[in-house]
Amino acid sequence: ITQCDIYSTMLGLPADIQAAQAMMVTSSAMSSLACIVSVVGMRCTVFFQESRAKDRVAVVGGVFFILGGLLGFIPVAWNLHGILRDFYSPLVPDSMKFEIGEALYLGIISSLFSLVAGIFLCFSCSP
Repeated sequence: ITQCDIYSTMLGLPADIQAAQAMMVTSSAMSSLACIVSVVGMRCTVFFQESRAKDRVAVVGGVFFILGGLLGFIPVAWNLHGILRDFYSPLVPDSMKFEIGEALYLGIISSLFSLVAGIFLCFSCSP
């Protein structure tokens, strides 16, 4: 048995789904920006010749990675909490219970990788 709801507009979605979509899009944008900024801050590039300026740019890239990881982890954890809450609730019928899927595992792993990359980048390039 599946439960599918058809929404004619994006504004017809529940507020939690809209917030999760906005956070995931913002996370993707922050992570993309972090990649670009981090490349500029690498010591092997010629964008900034001064080592201190490169370190600052790399730290900014690390902060963007951390923000992107957090913004990606929040909707995944939010969804995971809802699934686990409903799964162990005796009030929810068995036909309406969801299981944890591969997308949640990938979301958690990618968010953690982004967080770890940002932390490494911040601490390795901090003045």
